[in-house]
Amino acid sequence: MLKNLRAMLHRQQFETLVQSASEYFESSRDVQVLPLMALACVHQGQSARAQELLDQIAPRRDELNLDTLAELAAVMLLLGQTEPGRALLITVVQQMPQQAPQQAFAHAQLAWLAQSEGRMDEALIGFRLAFAQMPGMAWLWFNLIRLLLVQGHGGEAQAVLDHAMAQFQAYEGQLDEVTAQQQKAGLHGLQLEICRVTGEFLPEQEYLGRHAAPVPASTWIH
Repeated sequence: MLKNLRAMLHRQQFETLVQSASEYFESSRDVQVLPLMALACVHQGQSARAQELLDQIAPRRDELNLDTLAELAAVMLLLGQTEPGRALLITVVQQMPQQAPQQAFAHAQLAWLAQSEGRMDEALIGFRLAFAQMPGMAWLWFNLIRLLLVQGHGGEAQAVLDHAMAQFQAYEGQLDEVTAQQQKAGLHGLQLEICRVTGEFLPEQEYLGRHAAPVPASTWIH
């Protein structure tokens, strides 16, 4: 069950995740699910509810495994608890097996923190590492591609976007309509950013072949 819930998190299905995680916790009382629920709450703007969940976790924190601790640390970062969140992430990365999916998640969170603190080279290393280990995290695509563009790696940014579009098209049918449209629009927006930065505009048929959706004619060349 936790694997399915984590897939919802990585696909940014936050509303569905809150509902499914709540139902699972009610039936199982499994504390491992609470950080996932808190993460989804933060992303929905429910910071007070996320903090309530952290308070609920606190007396049972020793029960959390490394995977769940990585998610707990991510909640702490998003709630502005930067130093304890950073320390916990570093501990998790050091103790987890190499190439573990949740280690990739932890690397991505540390990269996001580095980016927010202006350490762009470190952030790019972390995002690249996380993408290599776990290329299915939707939010990671956006951060990595934009940072690649800022640092002049347009070709790599396009390669990441092509992978992201293939991943999205594979799971699009599992999303609700609003989430699917938001992610599709975001990915198309990234393509426009790449075209603008690199000056390389795609032929109409190539763009439609990649993205299977109409875009403004100014995006095309003939």
